[in-house]
Amino acid sequence: MQKSDNNIPAAVLRHPFLMRALAYAPIVLASCCFFPLRFPARYLDGMILLLLLITACNLGNLLACLYGRGKLAAVYLRLLAFTALGLACRFLLEYGEVSNIYNFTPINTVIFLLLFPLGTAAAYLFFAVQRFPSADSIQ
Repeated sequence: MQKSDNNIPAAVLRHPFLMRALAYAPIVLASCCFFPLRFPARYLDGMILLLLLITACNLGNLLACLYGRGKLAAVYLRLLAFTALGLACRFLLEYGEVSNIYNFTPINTVIFLLLFPLGTAAAYLFFAVQRFPSADSIQ
């Protein structure tokens, strides 16, 4: 992919709305598919955690391209909103099933709503600093 002078891929500059849609759709999909993380810890699945970590890193890199540096609050609020949307989709997908009683416990829901957006926001911060070491933002 061809890059412009300020470390932003050309596709992001040409199609910012499409790129943002492509960034937010996987957040909803990941939170719908990877929930719940199964607490207490003896029920945690290592493969789910690994896939969630890889997804968070990739999304953080994409969000760093889209928003640049210095937009942590806006990025985190969007991550939280789209993660909650993914959980709502998961709830509606399994509506009326007994698994909703076991999956949507308060601790599972709160921990997932904390871990996934915080991990993705941390990845965003890392990649934003790497991509834009001296700039405050790209906008």
